[in-house]
Order: sequence, then structure tokens, then C-alpha cells
Amino acid sequence: MYGTTDNYNTEYTERLHIDLTKDAYRATNHKDEYSQMTLWLERREKMLWHDNFVKWRLVGDLASQERPPPDMDYRRAIKMTKHPTVRRVPLDHIVQDYGATFFTAALARYVVGRNQPGLSAAQLEREAAHIILPFDAVATFHRIKFHAIDAHGFQDSSVTVDSVHSQPSRKDKRGHTIPARFDTVLVNEGDGGITGVNGYRVAQVRVVFTLTSQATNLLFPAGPLKPPAHLAYVEWFTPFQQPESHHGLYKICRLMRHGERLASIIDVSDIRRSVHLFPNFGAVVPREWTSSTVLELCPSFFYSSEKFDRDFNSDMYGGIYRTLVGMLNGIFKASERKFHVLVHSLYKSVYGSKRKTEEPSAADSLMFLDIDGMAED
Repeated sequence: MYGTTDNYNTEYTERLHIDLTKDAYRATNHKDEYSQMTLWLERREKMLWHDNFVKWRLVGDLASQERPPPDMDYRRAIKMTKHPTVRRVPLDHIVQDYGATFFTAALARYVVGRNQPGLSAAQLEREAAHIILPFDAVATFHRIKFHAIDAHGFQDSSVTVDSVHSQPSRKDKRGHTIPARFDTVLVNEGDGGITGVNGYRVAQVRVVFTLTSQATNLLFPAGPLKPPAHLAYVEWFTPFQQPESHHGLYKICRLMRHGERLASIIDVSDIRRSVHLFPNFGAVVPREWTSSTVLELCPSFFYSSEKFDRDFNSDMYGGIYRTLVGMLNGIFKASERKFHVLVHSLYKSVYGSKRKTEEPSAADSLMFLDIDGMAED
């Protein structure tokens, strides 16, 4: 309805749509098709089970494996391109194009924190006021890529399992404007574990950049901790509190100070992975909210740790399904009628403009969930 999720395309669901809806509809006589489609799918499933059972019995006992299969909870390794996307971006363009309003102030605080790690917050602010940056431009990267590392330490650098974009708006070859994209990520604040949200916080990446060796030597002449090669300017969201009782999601919003977004410079290595936030839509979804503006306009969001605790690629739509079912059942459990009205309105929003006079086909209808079954769960 609003396009595909970032980093994915419609091929995921189109394959299921063909196998479970289109083929099933073609197998009917187009009369009382719902029961026929259901029966056809049940029979196909039973045939598949029986076929797998026969193959298993024919093969016999499997030989023992030399090593266990790798687990599904992959560790991630960050992969940056050898050369920056843009070699020289003036600092005023960093503010205007990337939206990094407090870039110079945040970088000054980062420099002081690296050179003098024992300072208090007030002392750090005073020292940062005296920092003068010895450059007027930085090199920027528009993507952070992640490769998977399995339980045996093997890394397949040819497969990108996750990526983070931080790119301003631009023109394509036809002169059309491509909106800016600044992804949200999960940042390890120092004590984050393998699973769970403790020690982590959500942030939006605005700029990924690197300093020249000359600038690094001037800003960090004899500091105990030299900065890494890649840094990121991020805008913070509020820390995780207790999840909402009716759907189990964490509610977060922009972290503000004196009416401005709180931002920092962090090491790119502290970024664990990208995250998808669910906008807190409320009763009515504003029309001005789009995939490119909702992060700027929506006041609060929901975050599901389910994507974090399991490999997102292995069960992406299963996680989204369970999350949405939990949210909708929790919100409308007091009134099943409201639940049906909501789904009916979603149905009309998808098919109303496409078919003004024609009833939706069975193939289209089966794209929607079993509402009665969901309401009873």
C-alpha cells in the first residue's frame, strides 16, 4: 500500500501470492471458490508432507555431520567501501543537505571526550567551546554494509545481510528528485549484550564520515584513544523503558534538549544493525506522512525487539505478522466490531481506487488475513 520496506522488494510476497493464491484460484471452477481454494491448498500441503516422508524413508539414516550447522543468530561484521562516496563535502553543506545541525559542536565534544575521557559533562562542554576545527570539509560515506559471521567464524563478504543509508536528496538521470534517506540504527552504548535491548538505544544516522590523517593528528595529538577511521553523526531517541502491556512494543520518541534534537558523534563500530520503527499513527494517519517524511513528522514510534533477537532475514514476515496481530488484537480486543471495520477500511484503501465498479476477486481477497481467527486468538 505504501511501497516496500527499505532494503527489500516485492519478490518476497509475490512468490507466495502466486503459489498460495493465483494457482489456487486457477484450480477452481470460479464458483464458490473460497472453499475450493482452501481444500486445494490443504491437499497440496498433505501431498508435500507425504512426498518428503517417502524421500526421507528411501534415503535412510543420514550420515553424521562433521560439524553442526551454523546458528541463525548471526553476528555482523561492518564493511565500508575503500573510498568515500563524496570526497569533499563543505561543513555548511553537511548542515543543509544532511540535516546535521550541530555537526561542529558534536565533533568538538567528541574530540574532547577522546583526549580527556575523565571529564564531567559540564567540563566537557567548557573544553569543547575552545575547539577549532582545522578543516572546512569532510569526506562522507552514504552506506554502511553488514556481512554475516556464522557460529564457526566464517564471513561471506559477497552477501550483504543488512545496510544503513545516509544520503541526502538528489536527482536521477531523468531529473526526478529522489528523497533523502537517513536510516535508524541500534547503537551499543557500551554494555549491550548479544540479545535484548539493555545497553542499546535507537538513533538516526545523518552523516557517516572520515577525517584526514592530517586533521586526526592535529585534533588528537597525544590522546590515549585514537579515533577509528569511520565516524557517524547521529540524532538520538529516548532510552528503552518497559514495553507496552497490550502489544509488547517499546515506545520511543526524539530525545530533545531546549527544543532541539540531541545529537552526538559516535564510532561506526558501535552500530549493531539497522532497525525499522513503527509510527504511532493514532486514530487518523496524516496524509503528509510518507516513507521519506514520517521520521521527521511523526512524534513517537514503536520498536519491536523481535527483529533484534533473531536474524531478520530468516523470519521477516513472520515477525511482522506476529507484531501486527499482537498490536491489533490488543487495541481492539474490547470491540471485535472495530477490528472488522479497520480491516475493511484497509481493504477499500487497497482496492477501492483500482476497481471502482468491480468486486475484488478471490485471489485478491485471500491476500488478507483470517480476521475471525485473529480476533479469537
